[in-house]
Amino acid sequence: MTTPILDDEREANGEILFKAITNPYFGSDSENFRATMAILISEIYYLNMYTTTSNSTFCGIDAAVPEGQTQIKNALNNVIEMLYKQQQK
Repeated sequence: MTTPILDDEREANGEILFKAITNPYFGSDSENFRATMAILISEIYYLNMYTTTSNSTFCGIDAAVPEGQTQIKNALNNVIEMLYKQQQK
């Protein structure tokens, strides 16, 4: 569970990373990158809650076991890599 203070700290730390790393790289598309990251992060939160409150898989993946966690991490890496490659075009 988070608190308003932790939420604010998380957002402040994220803002530092966005300004230092992604904003310069994505330029005028940085807002699109941020929106995509918001979707990905909220999906991670949901999947984490789903995994801890149910005893079933999600899209056939058991995120409660290391193999499933690796599959999710790899998928996230793939999506983020696609964003960076799209920006290079």
